[in-house]
Amino acid sequence: MSAQPALAHRCGYVALAGRPNVGKSTLLNRVLGGKVSIASRKPQTTRRRILGIRSGENFQAIYVDAPGLREQDGSGSGNLLNRYMRKEALLALRESHALVFVIEALRWSRADAAVLGLLERNLVCDSTPPRTFLAINKVDRIKEKSRLLPFLHKVSRHWDYAEVIPLSARTGVNVDALERAVVAGLPQAPPLFPPDRRSTCSERFFTAELLREKLLGLLGDELPYRLSVETEKYQVRGRMLDVHLVVQVENQRQKRIVVGSQGRILKTAGMRARRELEARLAQRVVLHTWVRVEKNWSNDLVSMARLGFNAPV
Repeated sequence: MSAQPALAHRCGYVALAGRPNVGKSTLLNRVLGGKVSIASRKPQTTRRRILGIRSGENFQAIYVDAPGLREQDGSGSGNLLNRYMRKEALLALRESHALVFVIEALRWSRADAAVLGLLERNLVCDSTPPRTFLAINKVDRIKEKSRLLPFLHKVSRHWDYAEVIPLSARTGVNVDALERAVVAGLPQAPPLFPPDRRSTCSERFFTAELLREKLLGLLGDELPYRLSVETEKYQVRGRMLDVHLVVQVENQRQKRIVVGSQGRILKTAGMRARRELEARLAQRVVLHTWVRVEKNWSNDLVSMARLGFNAPV
């Protein structure tokens, strides 16, 4: 018997797009089988493009988790951080071979329609637009499954999707179906990264993001937009990891909120981050945290550049 021909290797970038807080980071972490992007219920948790690499025998899908897209308005369009996040999201769309538009089951909002409009304006003129998949997330929350089918029919008419796939990023239901569909549409190409690499983000960057995630979970709705975390020291000492993290806010009032009464908020966030790091790295971690006030940092080019945010264009 003749040998079966080897399958061609497929490789390409897959952008995850959608309004804020729809579950893109949770979906990325589920696909990769581990945490590379922080997730919370606060909108705009993701600020930079996060690349997650999923490699198989004959494929390498490079998923791009970018900040959530939203309508521009007078309150946010002049803010440098908001403009930076919008630029990151649009670049992710334009540089990808496939696009996964993520929405929430039984919910089609004005924000979703605005994102779809952005996708149309930024992709429809491309000579080779990416194959677009509609991922309907959070189906595990739907008790009456009979309500899902009419919703699928309704939203599938909004654009010419390659496939419409209901799934749950939280539980993993049907995520494998999305993966198979995405990989089948990637171009034939050799891998761009080593097969054992899962992300382009360093552990130093992830550690700062992890503390920010824990703070987002403890704080109210107002402060998170003005909060950033920077790793000032990341050093292995024998079997111990020594990390110094600085939480940056814009005024003394915000500092008091982050620290909390008798330091409770910052201590709790630090403890939760340390425990997760120790489980992730299988080593002891000593975590030092403090808060620094830098007025209006999210609208200052120098401050943003120091924190790794490139100037928006």
